[in-house]
Amino acid sequence: LGNIEALLRILRRNNITLVSAFPDPDAEVLALFRRRFSVEEGRRLLETRLPELDEEGPASADANRVASLEARHV
Repeated sequence: LGNIEALLRILRRNNITLVSAFPDPDAEVLALFRRRFSVEEGRRLLETRLPELDEEGPASADANRVASLEARHV
């Protein structure tokens, strides 16, 4: 994670936003990003929350899928 964290610090200092896609990200990498979404079947965009970062307390069984938004068709 050291290289990823260093890259994100450099980008933040220079006011650069990184948009990235991961086929199967682990929680440690996801925790480095403020906004985390996954694209699901039917082009639905789901917000992903990490239970250890969730301020609302213990996670439910499906806490990783908390908000469903319709993805825009481009």
